[in-house]
Amino acid sequence: MGSYSDLANRPVLTQPVYEAGRPIEVVAREFGLDPASVIKLASNENPLGPSPLGLTAARQALEVCHLYPDGGSTFLREKLAKKWNLTPNNFVIGNGSNEVMILLAQAFLRPGDEVVFGSQAFIVYKLATMLFGATAVEVPMPGFRHDLKAMRAAVTSRTRILFLASPNNPTGGTDEPADILALADSLPEDVIFCLDEAYAEYLEESADLRPLMAGPAYA
Repeated sequence: MGSYSDLANRPVLTQPVYEAGRPIEVVAREFGLDPASVIKLASNENPLGPSPLGLTAARQALEVCHLYPDGGSTFLREKLAKKWNLTPNNFVIGNGSNEVMILLAQAFLRPGDEVVFGSQAFIVYKLATMLFGATAVEVPMPGFRHDLKAMRAAVTSRTRILFLASPNNPTGGTDEPADILALADSLPEDVIFCLDEAYAEYLEESADLRPLMAGPAYA
């Protein structure tokens, strides 16, 4: 019998390890800091603490934690649909955006496909691409900001996904909503546009892609 590596999918063996942000207590210990003084912007954490509404909802959830959870997130999707004037089927709920990006890659990427993203963009774009044997097309980012025209020019007949984060993680660069909409609208119908707004709270205005959702892909 060979090793488990002989049985594994080839891309898994060369997959880099995703290094998540370290706990505040570990950072504080390393630099001799008071943990209460450390704010981790890169981990999208709220230095003001949890929302009182969130704490109330968590306490209510504890009362029924003996029941199997709703894997379809039925009520959350219904509330999101009402807020954004969409349908529940327009929403996929994940364990953070990382899981959704991996699912996106799993559903649509094959060896030979290409994925376009910025060279200093969120590392999970590259990891998801590599995991399913596709080719990463990393577009240079002058001044650590996305070059949307260069990204559009990098799209070929082999492109399946284009990832764009606004604001970008980790460089913090932003893009004008009108420019983002123009990029999305210019893409071929067989290219999936993933706008990553994990840090949208830092924006005064974000791109609203809903006007573009008129094709069969959104039915």
